[in-house]
Amino acid sequence: MKIKNILLITTLFFSFSTAQALADGADDIVGFYWKGEQESVIEIYKTTADTYNGEVVWRFEPLQDVNNPDPALRDRDVVGLTFMEGFIYNAKSDQWSGGEVYAPDSGKTYQGNMWLENNDQTLKMRGYVGIPLFGRTASFKRLAADEDIPQ
Repeated sequence: MKIKNILLITTLFFSFSTAQALADGADDIVGFYWKGEQESVIEIYKTTADTYNGEVVWRFEPLQDVNNPDPALRDRDVVGLTFMEGFIYNAKSDQWSGGEVYAPDSGKTYQGNMWLENNDQTLKMRGYVGIPLFGRTASFKRLAADEDIPQ
């Protein structure tokens, strides 16, 4: 009986340790990033469902969502728009995948993968249709710790 209890406790301990190890690194993506040549700032954040979303929080020039397939949404400003949602961290590949990316410039929604490069200072996001081979990769540069979001 004691051996069964010891085995059960050991199994539970290792299960918890493995789950914790898989979660390590998941929040590394959270933060603010420049898009392009500082044309806009996006924020990647963790949701209550443990997925990761992205929102446009600032743009150098105003932009409306004129290409949205829903005519009722074409007047909305892109600032405040959640354009990435539902990404889940995969510790084995060290990527966030399974989400969707909305491109306001085309009004289309794509599947996506994200990963970090350059000591977590560059976010790469690949949007695609069907398989990642048929897609496009965008780069975002993390805002420096002492850098404020423009007003």
